Amino acid sequence: MYIDDVINDPIRREGGFSNRPTDRGGPTNHGITQTTLSEWRKKPVTVEDVKNLTEAEAYDIYMSKFFLQNKLDAIPDKRTQAHLLDAAVLHGPRNAVKFLQETIGYDDPKGPDGYIGEKTLKTLVDYLDSGGSWEEINDNLVQQRLNLVRQRVLNKPDQKEYIEGWEDRILKYKR
Repeated sequence: MYIDDVINDPIRREGGFSNRPTDRGGPTNHGITQTTLSEWRKKPVTVEDVKNLTEAEAYDIYMSKFFLQNKLDAIPDKRTQAHLLDAAVLHGPRNAVKFLQETIGYDDPKGPDGYIGEKTLKTLVDYLDSGGSWEEINDNLVQQRLNLVRQRVLNKPDQKEYIEGWEDRILKYKR
């Protein structure tokens, strides 16, 4: 099933338990941070809880918190779904959708809101109907994400050790 591949990709890529002092996410397992796991379980969790997180529970978190809650199932292009899921995991769910909204010309006086709703989906259809393509969307998302991680390293030089991995991860979505 396609969705299983989309969800299992970050689980495989993120790997097992990590607790590096320079990782701003803190203790992480299968890409799930201690904060995210606490939110998911609706109670504070320990580093040991993060260490013992199963792939099955990580899958459930990705499916619920990053895919369905973000309404990525409403995006008809499978590659863009996968790209937005990866962006949600690395940059936060609302930021991923804001990248999409900025790409497709989402127009609101308050700016992109980071939620996929009727207005975002209509803007997406209008963008595609006016000659835009999924390739352009993905390439623009790649550029926005690269700009963000590069700016992060400029602002926080202790994050430099992660830039190569972030860039490789992001560039896999360039078409």
